[in-house]
Amino acid sequence: MKKIIVLVVVMLALVGCKSQPATSFLDELVDKNQIIMATSPDYPPFESKDTNNQIVGFDIEMMEEVMRILNSNNNTDLKLVLEPMDFELILTAINMKQADVGVSAFTYDKDRQVGFSETYVVSRQVVIVAANSDIKTIADLDGKKIAVGMGTTGESAIEDQIPTAVIDNTGDYPLRFEALEQGLVDAVVCDEAVGDNYVANRGFVKLATALIDEEMKAIVHSDHSLLLVELNKAIAEFIATDKYFELKEKWGV
Repeated sequence: MKKIIVLVVVMLALVGCKSQPATSFLDELVDKNQIIMATSPDYPPFESKDTNNQIVGFDIEMMEEVMRILNSNNNTDLKLVLEPMDFELILTAINMKQADVGVSAFTYDKDRQVGFSETYVVSRQVVIVAANSDIKTIADLDGKKIAVGMGTTGESAIEDQIPTAVIDNTGDYPLRFEALEQGLVDAVVCDEAVGDNYVANRGFVKLATALIDEEMKAIVHSDHSLLLVELNKAIAEFIATDKYFELKEKWGV
């Protein structure tokens, strides 16, 4: 009888400890006073560090505007806190609920087990080569050494379309373009706005044909449906403003 009573007590304790379902998107946040945004600041013009080591870029200013709208919609005063990290760690941070939202030029991938927001930018994965390169088409990448971001859709596209390519996914994007300039890799795969930035400033060349067309989205934990609803509302409102187009022009997105 004693064992049964003890078992009942333990079961009741476990039920009492069970987390209650969220009734507000605030209940889904790491901290109810802020939204922690994980980002990889090595990808201009979307996110990078300026000469003062401050994180800047289209994604940053976009999220500042989205936060302003989200706060207005919900009568809240949440602060946006940037959490810089390597791109491949952002998914882990979101899934472990160490960050509330990941914004770092993410595009939809069925293998990424997260919640995706509505699209905020339409983009393409492109190939960037040196000005004197003999690579003129996607087919010319056969057997070449290509620098890509680890865990990116660009990496997946190369694996699918050019299985003979030698993939180098080490380092960050500034190092990848440095390697291209030094002839250590034959090409770099990245989002078009990023590639255009390096073409304009470093004299590289962009192949005319893109690898894939994509839509950029923010990501949240798959369980955080209430946060995703509010985020989507704010993104939709932001995209309908003149500020959205001003930021796209400012950052060349």
